[in-house]
Amino acid sequence: MRVDRILIVVMLLLSFSLGLYIGYTSYMGAEPAGGNSNLVEEYLMEHYGVSSVEQLIEKYRQEILSRVSEYAKYAHSTTVLQDVLTQFEDGSVSRVLDSLGEIVHNTIPSHTAIEYSVPVASYYAHAGTASMGVVDPVSVSCFAVLVVSMSCMVVLLKGRKKELVLLLVVIMASLASGIAVGRVVAQSTTQRTWISAYTQGDWDVLVFKDGGYAVAVDKQWNVIAKSTDHASVIQTAIDSLSSGRILIKTGVYYLKSTLFVKDDISIIGEGWQTVLKMMDEANLPAVIRNVGYPSTRVYRVTIANLKIDVNKANQNFGTEDGKGIHLEPASECVILNVWIHNAYHMAICLSSNSTKNLIEGNVITRDSKDPVVAQDGIYVWGAYNRIIGNYFKTGYDTGIVLSSAVKNIVIGNYIEDYGNGIIAGAYASVGNVVVGNIIINADDRGINLYGDATDASKRPRDIIVANNYINGKTSAVGIRPVRLYNPSNVLIVNNVIRNVYRGIAYEAGDSIALKISNNRILDVQKDGIYIYGTDYHSEIVDNYISNCGLDGSPDNWAIRLGSLTNTLIARNRIYDSQDAPTTRGIYFEGASFSNVYVLENIISRVKSNPIYPSPPPSGVVVKRNFGYLTENSGLVYGLKNGDYIPHGLVGTPTNVILTCLNATYDGVPVIVSWNRALTNSTHIAVNILWANGTAITDPVIAVSWRAEYNP
Repeated sequence: MRVDRILIVVMLLLSFSLGLYIGYTSYMGAEPAGGNSNLVEEYLMEHYGVSSVEQLIEKYRQEILSRVSEYAKYAHSTTVLQDVLTQFEDGSVSRVLDSLGEIVHNTIPSHTAIEYSVPVASYYAHAGTASMGVVDPVSVSCFAVLVVSMSCMVVLLKGRKKELVLLLVVIMASLASGIAVGRVVAQSTTQRTWISAYTQGDWDVLVFKDGGYAVAVDKQWNVIAKSTDHASVIQTAIDSLSSGRILIKTGVYYLKSTLFVKDDISIIGEGWQTVLKMMDEANLPAVIRNVGYPSTRVYRVTIANLKIDVNKANQNFGTEDGKGIHLEPASECVILNVWIHNAYHMAICLSSNSTKNLIEGNVITRDSKDPVVAQDGIYVWGAYNRIIGNYFKTGYDTGIVLSSAVKNIVIGNYIEDYGNGIIAGAYASVGNVVVGNIIINADDRGINLYGDATDASKRPRDIIVANNYINGKTSAVGIRPVRLYNPSNVLIVNNVIRNVYRGIAYEAGDSIALKISNNRILDVQKDGIYIYGTDYHSEIVDNYISNCGLDGSPDNWAIRLGSLTNTLIARNRIYDSQDAPTTRGIYFEGASFSNVYVLENIISRVKSNPIYPSPPPSGVVVKRNFGYLTENSGLVYGLKNGDYIPHGLVGTPTNVILTCLNATYDGVPVIVSWNRALTNSTHIAVNILWANGTAITDPVIAVSWRAEYNP
């Protein structure tokens, strides 16, 4: 073989090899110009308005402080929550809740409850590949040999310009081919990875998309799984760790099997651009469950910063299938900033006595309601759990359910277009606190409490429902406690309820010790407050009720009461602001009342019947109410025997006290007395005589009077 041919082959091989190397290393990517530090600073400044990670952490700390303060402000009017603000210190998110005492005692998971894993910088990186701009011996050697070979060929082809030009073209084509092949090789080996640095912790396994494949690599960049079966890749990542953090990169991961998590595993996305989507016709019971479900408790799982799409429109679910996250039972787990879309059954379910979990800042949405299932947003059966600041939109059943739940906190959630907003306690629930939630367009009930129909021991008690805003539908009851424990000690205080069928309604006929206080109930179709059948020191006090009876029927009242014992109705204000009032006052239904006191209420601008019937039933004491006078007094001058004094009471006085202000008239003592027989529903009849019994006919006598109506 001639020397020139050998050199041509060598040059072609070298140029192709050099191109292959350049293509591979360029795709694997050196740092962008300026280096990582500049990129971090630029990224932080562009997206967060800060120039360092430390400043970002401080910014988020301040945001958390502001958020907790917003929750805490709801406690101002509620005595049982007064310590919240005074106990709050120094950025600890849990401390605002710890002041509620035993409710949150030891509830914070052993790992940080709120991990705001915020992406602060992105860069290209890989393991074991030289960066661009660094002198590399392999590329230098290839280039040197190629230059020597080219020099030899120039000498051999001296004077043969066409052949020399053709050779250069062929070598350049070989180099370009090598670069193209090198990039393809780099792509196929999946060693190029886009990573995000995080302010909190690090990742132990990284999962990312490569075309239709999902790929999982460990900290040493070893590929531990790669498949078009995305669920199997993520499950392999979970199974590869005894504990640790799995970071799932941006992309849509299609799941045809449920992911099973175990103790001390965190699954973190890059935000809602990380999507775990149930494949069409997968028909899974849940997207995420725990290993050992439902008999083995799972501890310290974190699921955060991602989206779960249950894809219910393209499934054929069984009655209880199609959940988003289902951990049963679970303790010290965190579900944070997860968007769960189109769950068929419950979006998040923590059951079988799940304890000390945090569910915060999640979004739960559906495109439509499915009336055949218990389509709840969040369902919790357990103790010391916290459900904070979640957003719910559209569900057939209930936004948040606390069932057989003990000392849980539900605070600052927004729930719209559900059948029920919140079940604050179902069955044997004790000590739950439901504060500062917003419930819009509930079909049936804004906030509900209910117990077992037959077993009185399985009924809620010691529940606080405070500072919530409920703007429902005209078919809904704002707050409805049903079948409570005896005594229940349920507090319903400082809530705003409007545009509903009834404001607050209880009609189970149990001994409940219910306190309804300082609520504002506005623009309701029927009754503002309807309480039927309590006999254990219940109170309806200091409420403002306006514009009831908007449906126009004659049987609507601001406060409607039936079969009560040991109940106080006091200091409520009943007022109708409409041009044509529809509100009636306080109504006693039936005759079964004992030790019921109606005191110091203000009833004004009502359509009719401030208090009805009048007189009220036996067992009801009505005193000192404005708009329904049962006591009145005054001074009258220029009276004579047989005159009348207008009393202004709601009925004929049952007791009248008259005092003559003239000791004598014409030197003779004067005697003033009440003429009961001639007194009527509008006037008091008086007798005015001299001491000898002679009537005084001159209008000269002054009288102080006091009258009471107490039939």
